[in-house]
Amino acid sequence: MANRLLSPYNMSVRLCKSGFEAIDEIKSKDYDLVFMDYQMPGMDGIETTRHIRDMGNADKYYIKLPIVALTSYDASGAREMFLESGFDDFLAKPIDKTKLNTILKKWIPGSKHEAE
Repeated sequence: MANRLLSPYNMSVRLCKSGFEAIDEIKSKDYDLVFMDYQMPGMDGIETTRHIRDMGNADKYYIKLPIVALTSYDASGAREMFLESGFDDFLAKPIDKTKLNTILKKWIPGSKHEAE
């Protein structure tokens, strides 16, 4: 679903099936933004984000990389919990296109804002 919503933008999208795969992908290529699902097999989004942030000891890219929690978990205080866990922003499912656009404009470099 998120991939379809991102298709109007001039960007490459890579989907990962687990936190381990996401970490390997981020190590292999620089990304402008990561949407991190909270519930993933093997290592959840919070554990994965903490691991990525810990990699910032060796390379500041991992500290500066914007990571947005993408989750259906939208209970009271969820946003704060994710921000305290190392995420930069929060987007609840089902994805609201207006909120998605706001997040993309906030975190993606201006030169890449080419929505149709």
